[in-house]
Amino acid sequence: MAGHEQQVVWRRGRRCEASACVEMGWCGDRVVVRDSADPDGPVLSFDPQEWAAFVDWLKHGSGR
Repeated sequence: MAGHEQQVVWRRGRRCEASACVEMGWCGDRVVVRDSADPDGPVLSFDPQEWAAFVDWLKHGSGR
């Protein structure tokens, strides 16, 4: 991710009211996630299929 930070438009969830929230954005064809309280810290990177599976899991839970 180093050097790509300027290309990412970071977004927070609508319910984020504190300074420590999860932010996500796109970097090329990858979904990237970081901790807003540590913007220079680690960034997780997912391909679109991985991200869709994660979002589906959040919506429906892992008990299927």
